[in-house]
This record gives sequence, structure tokens and C-alpha cells, in this order.
Amino acid sequence: MTRLGAPRRAVAAPLPEFAATGALLLPLDAVAMEPPSAPRVRVGGLWLRRKDEFHVTLLSRALGPRLRALLDEPALQVTLAALDWRVQRLHAYDFLGKLKPAPHGAVACYSVIEHVHVPGMQDLYAAIAERIPDFPACPPPHVTHYVVGDRQGIGVPDEAALAAYRIRPVQEAELA
Repeated sequence: MTRLGAPRRAVAAPLPEFAATGALLLPLDAVAMEPPSAPRVRVGGLWLRRKDEFHVTLLSRALGPRLRALLDEPALQVTLAALDWRVQRLHAYDFLGKLKPAPHGAVACYSVIEHVHVPGMQDLYAAIAERIPDFPACPPPHVTHYVVGDRQGIGVPDEAALAAYRIRPVQEAELA
């Protein structure tokens, strides 16, 4: 189960967009995602770099095309526009680590994520589940703030993966 703090404020977000990879992303303004704002932080003995682009991954690159195949573009836009895409920052952070495949073996990747609440994300998954019964459950909503090893982050498809990748909680003061 995810460690969640009390929401402090909601961040306005535009409608979700499909990335070139096929993933459905909810883009977030970098200024709205401060704090933290340090360009680099040291966590777990590693220096991690702050991302310059922030988003919540709503559907992975594997699941995005399944949704697009289910709904035509106008119906999809109507569905997305009807949902609440405000992001409630929880200011609860985790340090994650994962070995990712690379052309010459594997690369150790680490990230610091912030858990968030996105009402539209749960509602989107509920609506999809009504039409695709075997569709995976909603993944833990989060924003990646800091990375090393892979500038895209780690990818957290479900609660089991979050538990497997979690190294330790991170206090907000560590990110100052």
C-alpha cells in the first residue's frame, strides 16, 4: 500500500496527451511542481538530477494504444474532457531503484517520486474496466522529480512494482 500524506494543494493540469511512444500523459507545469527545486539531490549515496519535464503517466506505452483502439478520437477527447485532471500533491516521496535492460547489459536506475492523487485517473480506469474486463488496475499515481541512470525514470505499472522498486521513503527536507 502506498504511503500517503495529506493533500496540500491541487495543481491545475491541461487535458492528457498521447506521447509519441503511445503513452497517455498528464503534463504538469514545472513551477507548479516546486518544491522541491534543487537541481541535484543526494539520496542513498547517489546524486540525482531534477527532471525538467513533469507528468503523471496515466496509461503506459502498451496500454495507450489499447484505449485508442477502443474509442475513436472524438469520443476519447469527450471522455477525457469530462474527467477531473487536477493533481493533488501529497508531498510523500519514495526513493526507487531498478535495473533496466540496456544494449550492453543492464543499467542501474534510480528516481525520487512524489505520490499524488488524480481523481480523473481512477475514473478513467473505472470507465475502461467497464469495456475491457481484463484491463490492468490503475497504477499508483506519481510524479518523478529526480533521476539517475535513465532520464525518463523507472516506470511503475502497479502496486507490486512500486513495492519491489521502493528502497526507502524520502523526507521532503532531503530534497531542499
